[in-house]
Amino acid sequence: MKKVWIDTDIGTDVDDLLALIYALKNPELKVMGASTVIGDSEKRAKIAAETANLLGKAIEAAPGANLPMLSDGKNYWCGYEGDGMDLQKTKIGRPATACLQNIVTDPSYTIACIAPMTNIATAANLSGSLILAELYIMGQAGSHNFRVDKPASDIVKYCSTGKTLVTTDVAKKVYLTKEEMFGLKTGNAELDKAIYTNAGNWLKHSPYKDRFYLYDPLTVAAVARPDLLKFENISGIRTSVSVKADKFKEHFLEILTS
Repeated sequence: MKKVWIDTDIGTDVDDLLALIYALKNPELKVMGASTVIGDSEKRAKIAAETANLLGKAIEAAPGANLPMLSDGKNYWCGYEGDGMDLQKTKIGRPATACLQNIVTDPSYTIACIAPMTNIATAANLSGSLILAELYIMGQAGSHNFRVDKPASDIVKYCSTGKTLVTTDVAKKVYLTKEEMFGLKTGNAELDKAIYTNAGNWLKHSPYKDRFYLYDPLTVAAVARPDLLKFENISGIRTSVSVKADKFKEHFLEILTS
């Protein structure tokens, strides 16, 4: 069982929520906690904590940076985050820096970074510019997670000793249709409500109106089931080049609905 920490901007695109549910329900993964970033990170942390609560699990949900290292004036916050969840009594944990500065230097950890890398880069700076934890990163140069905080992505690139990129290009091979998304049944009515609400809100903002790409679930799945993807060493970085899309989707839905 792999010890996993998830760094996420949960609450905006529904795929972060699906990735966390997948991780929490996957018997191959032990989710130690989640740090949140960009926008209202405290509310994002509450969403992560409440997701775990609804599954009968407890994780440390650590709020991180609200803005990128080099802010462009945008806060990447849509306003609907957390709709469909009762967060009034949800408790969150320590600040992300207090958690991550130790985790990034612990080689027994795997960090699934499914958000802009501000928290990871900040922790690397605090820990002597060294990342020994294994990193699984969603995205590629020019994609959202790299573009929102380029200085952070550069720091992570040069400070980490072992990292895997699950590229946006490969992740676009896996998605749920609208019918599949709004037909999901996790076995928990409150969690289903949260998924449907998040998905409906995201659909209004997404340029894709007929599907939901599973960028972040694929990144987390790469930790548990690397056999579902093919990787090559590209410029010294283990990088996804293809995915067994049908097998991944079958596996993902089996875990999510178990």
